[in-house]
Amino acid sequence: MSWFDVLFGRTKLSRAKTDDMFALITARVDLESDLGWQPAGRAALCLKPVTTLDFRQAQEDVVALVRLTAADSRSQVKFHEDEFRYQWLLLYDDDFEDLVGVVHIAGKELQAKGYGQQLLAAVYTFTTGQAAEKSSLAYLIYSYKRGRFYPFIPLPGKKRDTAAELRAAALIEKYLPLDKDHTRWYPLWDCPV
Repeated sequence: MSWFDVLFGRTKLSRAKTDDMFALITARVDLESDLGWQPAGRAALCLKPVTTLDFRQAQEDVVALVRLTAADSRSQVKFHEDEFRYQWLLLYDDDFEDLVGVVHIAGKELQAKGYGQQLLAAVYTFTTGQAAEKSSLAYLIYSYKRGRFYPFIPLPGKKRDTAAELRAAALIEKYLPLDKDHTRWYPLWDCPV
């Protein structure tokens, strides 16, 4: 932090420890046994709207890298722009370890291309096996800005199951770096995965 940052009351965010994402591979067993969460074979990286011309080339490079990395697996990748112009790198793979690895590699490549500040979150989709009135999907979100995970369990009508999120967080914090500030648990409504 520079002297000007102190003078003007700004704080620098620490870089996310993206290697923490690999802890998700071992936590998967506990998510399945304790919460009933099954990996859905889908994940995504969310980026703030990008207006630079070279982003198209960065997209192509990331897709090529993911395809090369995933040559032995069945990972699939595509980019999607939502209604708010956020960019989503959508990843599909039934092998959870491959999926976590591909998300990590894609995030690292985007950071290397200069888009690290644009990276908002990595989103992992799980099925919960809940009844129809409850959410059948749960998301485990890794915030790049905070370097921590948090659960998001949407309900119909753009509501969230806060009680289930808190129960999930109590388990998750044993295995993964959890964001303890609940006000930072941003819902990702209409997440494309």
